[in-house]
Amino acid sequence: METMVRTVVKAATWQGLGILTMTALSYPQTGSLTGALSIAISASASGFVFYLVHEKIWNAVRWGRHPALSSRSETPAAVSAARQPVLEENGFAG
Repeated sequence: METMVRTVVKAATWQGLGILTMTALSYPQTGSLTGALSIAISASASGFVFYLVHEKIWNAVRWGRHPALSSRSETPAAVSAARQPVLEENGFAG
């Protein structure tokens, strides 16, 4: 699971790209840089909040995850054996 700071930084950089894209797309529609930027910022602000909520909900969902292995307490052979089903499931081992 990732820290809240990492989640916030990921969301902020993603929304920054979204603001640029939305401004570029909105400008021809509005003919106004201020209007385009206003649309982009309001869309990004709501997207930012919903992205954080979405990430936190998915971090709580256990489905589709494999248990973490403790690298200090297990030998490399044990770690390798534990990963074998994951590799086979994804078509990487035979």
